[in-house]
Amino acid sequence: MHSLGELAVRFGLELHGNPELSVAGVATLAQATEGTLSFYANSRYKSIWLDAATAVVLSPGDLALCPVAALVAPTRTSPMRAS
Repeated sequence: MHSLGELAVRFGLELHGNPELSVAGVATLAQATEGTLSFYANSRYKSIWLDAATAVVLSPGDLALCPVAALVAPTRTSPMRAS
């Protein structure tokens, strides 16, 4: 398990939300549950919005749409792929 604060620091993301929240895994928006981290990178998935995930990685332009904690990436390509 990792806290959102740890993930934000490790991957250079801007955190919007509680840094103490923990995530245990990654899931698609459609399969997200409490304790998972999802990625929002395509507006065609707005209909599957993500209130089930603990947090979502997204771009700055999508932050206003997000009802849960967010890790904001400077681009739509996830920096987490590099690690």
